[in-house]
Amino acid sequence: MRPPLWLLATITIAASIGMHLMVPALPAAAAELGVTARQVQLSVSVYLLGLATGQLLWGPVSDSVGRRRTLVVGISLFAASGLAAAAATSLEMLLAARVLQALGAACGMSLGRAIVRDTTEGVEMVRQLAMLGLMVLLSPGLAPMPGGAIANTLGWRAVLVALGTLGLFSLWMTVRRLPETCPSMRAFEIRRVAADYAGLLRDPRFMGLALGTGGVNTAPFAF
Repeated sequence: MRPPLWLLATITIAASIGMHLMVPALPAAAAELGVTARQVQLSVSVYLLGLATGQLLWGPVSDSVGRRRTLVVGISLFAASGLAAAAATSLEMLLAARVLQALGAACGMSLGRAIVRDTTEGVEMVRQLAMLGLMVLLSPGLAPMPGGAIANTLGWRAVLVALGTLGLFSLWMTVRRLPETCPSMRAFEIRRVAADYAGLLRDPRFMGLALGTGGVNTAPFAF
């Protein structure tokens, strides 16, 4: 059974929404927590750090235990950390919860595309990957609008509750609608994973494509 594209899109863009939905709520969060605007902006910086780190981890883990089980753990972490961030009483608590939230979000961001590659090929695979890429690029521009509306009407904590709710919905649908798609599983070995990443870093074709894609994606994030 092929997983629905809308579900893969939801778990993929949750990572981007998790960062950009929060941006309009930062001034209110800074005022309530008694910190400066610069300090509360660290919640965006640490979120990006968690996303970058998490993507390196979840792929190899899913090759060992399967996409579905890995997603259940990652999305659960995203949902629980979002609700924990909503209850934060200090900047330190908020930052810790946001790091964990990003680590969980990185799971869907990386495995959504992996599942497309598991279940499709040829033109259909290109079409679905392009659709996921388009939605990831659009979300930074669209997410601040509902984020601002929620923050202005219900408060900044409601934004984080909304993210936690999105995580719970994604978890529920993943359990119900997502089959296991990993074509073959192999034992997780740190040495092998490190060697694989080292090989990629030495591959000029991969590095050119990775840097080009990173540059394209950085522009809307910076904006």
